Amino acid sequence: MDGTPDALPAEPEALSDLAFALGLQATVYGLPAVVQYAHLCAETVPAPGAPVVVNRLVHGRELAGPGYAVFGSPNSDTLYSNCLLDLSAGPVVLELPDFAGRYFTVNFLDAWGNATNISRSTSGREAGRYLLYATDEPGCVVEGATPFRVATDLSWILLRIFAAGPDDLAAACALQDGVTLAPVGPGAVRAADHPVVSPETVRTDAFAFFATLDHLIRRNGHPRQEDALLFGWRVLGIGVPTSAFDPDVLAPAAREGLARGFAAGYRVAAATLANKGQAVSGGAWRRSDCGAWGFNYNLRAAQNIMGQGATVVQENQSFVAFVDGDLRELTGEAGAYLLRFEPPPPVSAFWSVSAYDRRTGEYCANPLGRYSINSASPGLGRGDDGSVHLVISHDAPPGEAAGANWLPCPPGRFYLVIRAYQPDEAVISGDWEPPPLRRTGSIGPEQARVAAAPGRP
Repeated sequence: MDGTPDALPAEPEALSDLAFALGLQATVYGLPAVVQYAHLCAETVPAPGAPVVVNRLVHGRELAGPGYAVFGSPNSDTLYSNCLLDLSAGPVVLELPDFAGRYFTVNFLDAWGNATNISRSTSGREAGRYLLYATDEPGCVVEGATPFRVATDLSWILLRIFAAGPDDLAAACALQDGVTLAPVGPGAVRAADHPVVSPETVRTDAFAFFATLDHLIRRNGHPRQEDALLFGWRVLGIGVPTSAFDPDVLAPAAREGLARGFAAGYRVAAATLANKGQAVSGGAWRRSDCGAWGFNYNLRAAQNIMGQGATVVQENQSFVAFVDGDLRELTGEAGAYLLRFEPPPPVSAFWSVSAYDRRTGEYCANPLGRYSINSASPGLGRGDDGSVHLVISHDAPPGEAAGANWLPCPPGRFYLVIRAYQPDEAVISGDWEPPPLRRTGSIGPEQARVAAAPGRP
């Protein structure tokens, strides 16, 4: 990887074409890393103009709702805590309290968005200590701490703790406070020498994007199998070990082509979103093995256009629908939809359903303040056979007869996400699939009543 850089075309038009091709490739490849890092900056910079703070958990004390800005497509079932983990100065000890059976997971996402987890389903433990390290060996032993390797020096810790609703927040927040990070040796909570960028900037400014990508490559490295791919970008100053990216030293044609490649890369990622994952249920839903991307760079980029923080399927198998059972685009303007779980997803923890604005990836405000329905939702109507029927519409069903089984959706285009937390093997293998949504146009009183208590007189 440290050989002589490749040659550049002498003609401006050809140079622009090459920079475009390399810029598009680098954008699709680097989008997850750059967007993830930018969102962490927004969470970990304590004040405007301040540096990034690493190795400190920042706790969200409310369930996600409209305007949640940390990342796209959040769930509204768990509290989130975030940390930019920097292991360049040495290991860090993570200590977990006894969650007393409550759902939790500590999700580690390396610099490139690949996930590992500590949870009841992945580690078989709750309370405990873990020695987090990023080298081939931890280099030290901490009594009572289980070694846990994280793939890159810079990683995202995303802690999720279930909260049943507003009345359960205090108990969930107390558990957040019981999770601690204690650096071993010099790696204390500190302001770090990392650039501060905003999510908006890296989505709109090509050179800020590539400067951030360059920083992440030089600080974290990359899988060895990708040597040839990343070496090609060095002719544009991206990922050179001995110097930072500087667009001002590039020829005008190279800067122009690089900017075009950046815009095209984002278009490719956004256009891939509707084809993200494997089509199931006749094409009405898509499932993907998020969190372990391999070389599927388009899939990885599309997921991070939609939302960050994907976890392994053993922890959460998600299904996304952009269309109904007749493959028509989901929109609140079409009236109501019925989702009939017969049976619901088989899980060890819980399942949930959320609706998001297609344009923004955010929740849309509604009078109930209800942004998801999960298997622990108070008053959820169930049939005698355990089936659950949900009404999904922008306008309330007649007389609000559907009660807790009504999930408000945005007025325009939207998408729906089913999350199966700690799914049973039937979900992971595909033996269980979500039913297609049925567009009804309107919900009458009888349909609403049946949705609230399917199968009951």
